[in-house]
Amino acid sequence: MVDISVKAEDLSVHYPTKSGTFHALGPISFEIEQGEFVSILGPSGCGKSTLAKVLTGIIQDYEGAFNVAASIETISTVFQDYGVFPWKTALENVAFPLREKGLDKSHALEVAHTWLERLRIDAFADSYPFQLSGGMKQRLSIARALATEPQFLILDEPFAAIDTQLRELLQEELLELQQSRNMTTLQFTHNYDEAILLSDRILLMSPSPACLVEEIHIPFARPRNAALREESAFADIRIRLRDILRPGVK
Repeated sequence: MVDISVKAEDLSVHYPTKSGTFHALGPISFEIEQGEFVSILGPSGCGKSTLAKVLTGIIQDYEGAFNVAASIETISTVFQDYGVFPWKTALENVAFPLREKGLDKSHALEVAHTWLERLRIDAFADSYPFQLSGGMKQRLSIARALATEPQFLILDEPFAAIDTQLRELLQEELLELQQSRNMTTLQFTHNYDEAILLSDRILLMSPSPACLVEEIHIPFARPRNAALREESAFADIRIRLRDILRPGVK
């Protein structure tokens, strides 16, 4: 029997406006299996960010249901805008959620430094976010999210504002980390290649109000690596995604 980590049923969001009610999302339903990496892909403005805010608890006024398995005790999120504390050093940023979990200070700092080293920013452990480049801040955000060893990781377009070369490098680092940790992961993205490389399944959303229009299973075995981008089957899936989503582009 398959273990379901995350289940959404008929999620809908409506916003009150001066002219009435704006239907921003749904209804939308999906499931994510334990250890599965699922990407949600859709045109800009379709409602991806709204759904991400529901799942991360930022939006609590919604219809339908969203359930996380009782076995999932730790959920971490990586946002596009980094979400790091500007008044804390890189090391302190990563250590903070560990201290919140109850680790003593020395152990939390030790674990934090290990993750900074793994994300190759340990040389900047004592730097503050304003002293870091965008790519370094994104690595810091990922290190902080993964340091708590989450059973469920939510990625809300974390690489959208990063240049292509660094984006591909961070995709590869995330691929390696996710495969080694077997985390249940949900990613929101508008990048076809990112979704194909990282995912087991891709859920495609319609224009706003977003509903799921198609589900694509990615046929590549794990473990996989960046060389996958050069395979003809990878290009075929990219074309299929483009053709499905193109009518919704405005």
